[in-house]
Amino acid sequence: MGIYQYTAVDGAGAVKSGQLDATSTQAVVEQLMRQALTPVRIHEAGAQLDWRRLFEALRRRPSRLNEAELLGFTRQLASLLRAGLTLERALAVTQQLALSERQAAFAKDVLIRVRRGASLAEALKAGELPLPVFYLSLIRAGEASGALPEALARLASVLEQAYATRERIVSAMVYPVILLLTIGLTLVLIVSFVLPRFQSMFDEAGAQLPLPTQIVMAIGNVLRNDGWLLLGAGALALAALQRALASPDRRLAIDRALLRLRWYRHTLVKADAARFARTLGMLTGGGVSLPAGFRIALATMRSSALRHSAETALDGVNAGKDLAEQLHRLGAFPPLLLQMVRVGLETGRLPDTLVEAADMLDEESRRAIERSVSVVVPLVTILMGLLVAGLIGSVLVGILSINDLAG
Repeated sequence: MGIYQYTAVDGAGAVKSGQLDATSTQAVVEQLMRQALTPVRIHEAGAQLDWRRLFEALRRRPSRLNEAELLGFTRQLASLLRAGLTLERALAVTQQLALSERQAAFAKDVLIRVRRGASLAEALKAGELPLPVFYLSLIRAGEASGALPEALARLASVLEQAYATRERIVSAMVYPVILLLTIGLTLVLIVSFVLPRFQSMFDEAGAQLPLPTQIVMAIGNVLRNDGWLLLGAGALALAALQRALASPDRRLAIDRALLRLRWYRHTLVKADAARFARTLGMLTGGGVSLPAGFRIALATMRSSALRHSAETALDGVNAGKDLAEQLHRLGAFPPLLLQMVRVGLETGRLPDTLVEAADMLDEESRRAIERSVSVVVPLVTILMGLLVAGLIGSVLVGILSINDLAG
């Protein structure tokens, strides 16, 4: 018995591919003919096929759609539904317009479930690729109210805003990262190629080198001889840190410590609060009740300390107490959000004011990060420049000391 890979065509002209266990190629042909399939190509699977199957299994393992793919799917589906297409037709067109193979497979999977009678929310939830809870909740509310196109359009706007904010922050961090990598590479080149050329000269001189030169040469020897060990130790330390952060209690303690830092409160806390406010505003505007929306919005917060603090207000919200008062009592959310919540409750426009507050908090967070980057970049440049100058200066001091002895 062996495993045979085949490609065949059915009566409708559709191409079928797969594998069969058989004793020979002729046996495979007979099996395919019994299934009303016409063989096109048959070959025995070998080791190469096994590796290909492993690659396919790894490539197709379930993973979350990235922000661009989810945004594209949502925006296209909303536009097509608002243009008057049925849900099935809109999903079929969305599959054709997909940004990637994964998005196309995702749309096809949803379409199959919808054709079997599932609602869009059920089809999305049953898929292999996980989606945010708020996403499913708003679609479910849109289907229940008969306003699915509007719900999808609202989702697309929120996802687009979040994606744009993230891209701006990432763009602001590109230059510092490139700078650090470039300077780090320069230091490695100096230690690996420049210092060894002077080592032999110092050894031949046999003179007592100045302390700065001795330190630099010793560091160079350690990096050249034990660099892999240092990299391994760094990897182990990073893995240990990651494991420590995986513990909810340790992560909570770290996040609580970070909340005491002024920079953290003015940047990442505002971004987290914006994410919370935007999700809550979107859900309540889409017909989800305030307590249910509050619970779902909590799950979108990345700071466990901020999330844990907000969870204590959930009981008050469930009891129908004033949302602004509950958030103010926590003392962790930005004052801007608290004021906008009060205005929203007083005017009856809470969903709109929450989204507006999220936009303003995102903008403040972005500006704070850009200001920080504008300060950090010159400091890093000066620090690394001093470090490189110190390395070169230490070598020059050693050379001058040898020349003095020779003179």
